[in-house]
Amino acid sequence: MNNNQKWINEKTLTSKILEKKELTDKNLRNYLVLKLEQVDGIFVFNSNVKEERWFYLQEGQEYNFSIGENEKGYLNLLDFS
Repeated sequence: MNNNQKWINEKTLTSKILEKKELTDKNLRNYLVLKLEQVDGIFVFNSNVKEERWFYLQEGQEYNFSIGENEKGYLNLLDFS
């Protein structure tokens, strides 16, 4: 993923994080998968949300999320507050 990614659908929602998993891909890059109250499986990549901000994403807390859906139907976090 990169910042030039074309999103077929973008939306914002307010939701609580139910589960946060930190994973590593085959290229040894870290990424997150978030399970929210309304949505399962939102991917968080450093190319969209800098890794140093991931600390602020805490289970049980509510946030405003900006989410993009790519051409394969995967949801990616674009920003949060």
